[in-house]
Amino acid sequence: MLLFLQKYLIELWRAFKTHAHFSELSKFAITLLEIVVNQVGCEWLFSDLKVKQAACRNRLDIPKFEKMTKVSFCFSLITFFE
Repeated sequence: MLLFLQKYLIELWRAFKTHAHFSELSKFAITLLEIVVNQVGCEWLFSDLKVKQAACRNRLDIPKFEKMTKVSFCFSLITFFE
């Protein structure tokens, strides 16, 4: 039912693309409706950060966390595609 509603709304906003007053709004609405929402990425990130922010690493700053997360993500991609 929800998928049908989403497709219907996308078609509705596509019809508004031809009207000059609503063309920008319709592009924005279509972009929002086409986004696939899930929490897998967020859950993975928080789980990964929980491991990294252990008692022995509680003084790490945000740039260091960011670098560690990027390296960890790249490593997981490499092992996934092997």
